[in-house]
Amino acid sequence: MNTDQVYLYKDKDKIEGLYVELFEKYESILKSKFNFIDLNKSELVNDINNANLKLVFNVVQTPEREKHYHFINSLISYDIIALYKKNNLDLNNFENLKIGIISNTSQEKLMKQYYSKLNYEYVDTYKKGFELLEKEEIDFLIAKNIDDISNKYYHFKLEKIPTDYLKIAILKDEVELISVIKKLLKTFNDETVKYEIIKKSRYNFYKKQLVEKDFYKNIKNNYSELVVLIPDHDVYPLFYKKAGLFSGYIIDRLEEFSSITSIPIRYTYNPQERYDVRALDSEAGNNERYLSEYYEADTAVFTNKKNEFLNSLDEIKNKRVGAISIRNQLQNTVFLKNNKIVKYSNIDKALNDLADKKIDYFLGDYKITSLEINLELLSDKIFLAHLSNIKNKVGFGMFDKNLYNFFNLIIPKTSIEKDVVNKIFIKPNISFLSYKLAGFVLSISLFFIIILIVLYKKAIDNSDKYKQILDALVDSFEKANELNDTETGEHTKRLNLYSAFIAKKLNCSNKFISEISKFASLHDIGKIGVSDSILKKPGKLTAEEFEKIKEHSKIGFELISRMKIGEIAENIAFYHHEKWNGTGYPKGLKELEIPLEARIVALADVYDALRQKRVYKDGFTHEEASEIIIRDSGKHFDPEIVVIFEKYNSEFEKIFIQNS
Repeated sequence: MNTDQVYLYKDKDKIEGLYVELFEKYESILKSKFNFIDLNKSELVNDINNANLKLVFNVVQTPEREKHYHFINSLISYDIIALYKKNNLDLNNFENLKIGIISNTSQEKLMKQYYSKLNYEYVDTYKKGFELLEKEEIDFLIAKNIDDISNKYYHFKLEKIPTDYLKIAILKDEVELISVIKKLLKTFNDETVKYEIIKKSRYNFYKKQLVEKDFYKNIKNNYSELVVLIPDHDVYPLFYKKAGLFSGYIIDRLEEFSSITSIPIRYTYNPQERYDVRALDSEAGNNERYLSEYYEADTAVFTNKKNEFLNSLDEIKNKRVGAISIRNQLQNTVFLKNNKIVKYSNIDKALNDLADKKIDYFLGDYKITSLEINLELLSDKIFLAHLSNIKNKVGFGMFDKNLYNFFNLIIPKTSIEKDVVNKIFIKPNISFLSYKLAGFVLSISLFFIIILIVLYKKAIDNSDKYKQILDALVDSFEKANELNDTETGEHTKRLNLYSAFIAKKLNCSNKFISEISKFASLHDIGKIGVSDSILKKPGKLTAEEFEKIKEHSKIGFELISRMKIGEIAENIAFYHHEKWNGTGYPKGLKELEIPLEARIVALADVYDALRQKRVYKDGFTHEEASEIIIRDSGKHFDPEIVVIFEKYNSEFEKIFIQNS
């Protein structure tokens, strides 16, 4: 197997990590003990090609390997990054620079899919790649997000390697083992089980990584307790109180520190008291010497006036602008230093003053402020006016480089760590916040989204700005759905994956696949204009209510048309309820009159809707849902797409299980 970070690592001669923890936890189910071995790349490739290994982790599926192995999606997903040495490279000229890439890897497969026309220099190993990078014989080296690499070089993120690119390979003859491992991975998708195993794996991994480090020994020698300065108010989702106890991402990292080092944490609200770590600090106003980053804040301007859209921060000079003091929370920029600002220590107070017109604008982090606006039920009084290019890195501030090194190491980095952290800690508990959300249909209002659309139209000529605001809009919509309906966020994610899979099997263009994988999630954006009482009605809808539901296609089309993000997104929103036999809505189109992207999303949407458990129904099994899809071939669905679904239906089941 290939050892890599928390998933699998070598401790002396023993293999440990998440996969080992998972298999050991369920040895009674597996009815076997496993001998884990670590192979270098050439040994691994040779043994796989000769079918010498019974079970292999983290490998790329190829036609040659399919002769001997059955492949199952792994737990692992990576970000692909481009590493570079010279900080004066023209990144806008990326396609004309020389790109080093390791041959026969998952990153090569994905890069060739999305960036097929780049000038690639193929190398066999990372060692050779780094040699070329050091000699400046290549401008970039394509790698995965592995810390000891990315910390040494400049880098930027390109694409995410999905779990269906990195596989678990099992010999085809091992029929029982294949069945058991499928069940095992399905069990792992329970969030409680997943978090328990991830937490244990992280603890074991970092404990072993740290014990020989000089900075760890210095911390153990110098601290009998760690005094941490925390905010005196909630900062969703980084820090908040739940049932009188501290919760959030910040607290989780500090508890990990204490768990690994056995050093107790003492919290203080008083900035005049001596402290070792400031739990919430920013690079822009950091009086401490070191900042261990865990979040990047997007600076936005909020106003109390409807239809007020600002081109730049210059337009709010000499106005009453509220901001959170950097010593207490996130915001501090060059702009803040050069203007008269009303400083607040509490975001709730600042937003209520803005709503009451005691200040003219509020300058704050886009995501955190948007969430707080809606938690305080102020979305009808406070509106987004500008999304700035200014970004602040936010993290733990400290004077001690030893602490800095420690926290830098334990910040979650791999995809599976981040996924669990996001679900357990970063996303506030919905039931806990429900008293603030009562009566509030969506966490981000229709008007709030329309403001973003107007900002799009103003940003059309600036592709970077356009993409930034586009991502903000899609993120806003998905966050709105997620807070209104905890199932919807996962549904939209799965829909993107199903749709991209079908498009690939139809041999669609890379551009088509890329767009449908991003915009399939916008299919039901128009439902923000439909009453929650209808959307969540447990009983059968009346004819009038169903007509209201049907309006979401037109509403969604109109919203996306204003975005000017392209025909594929528009067609998905407008036509995804059309049926192959012409009995769908809104236009009653039939067969090839229906755009391909809408035909794809129609099948993906119905399959996932059938599988989901809702307030008004139990979820269907995969077999039951598949039977319904296949039965509706030539009626509801394009027969060609149904053929693909029938042939690869197990892939749909995997997507559902692994993203639920």
